[in-house]
Amino acid sequence: MKSKQSRPNRNPEPLHLTPTQLMHRWRCSRSGVDVIAAHAGLTRRVAGESKRRNSVYYLLMDIIAYEQSCMQRA
Repeated sequence: MKSKQSRPNRNPEPLHLTPTQLMHRWRCSRSGVDVIAAHAGLTRRVAGESKRRNSVYYLLMDIIAYEQSCMQRA
């Protein structure tokens, strides 16, 4: 009899979000994401050596911390 092996989660929680994903999450423009991220002090990370816009991302834990601080002020 074969033992059941646990299947890896097919859609794991992302560790980072792209500016386009943040645009949808925060319901703002792409330039708005840049302004908010700069104001919040989020560090822009670049995947690889590419200069493409899609290679930029922000860490999810930083985003959640910023969102929670906004909720506390409200």
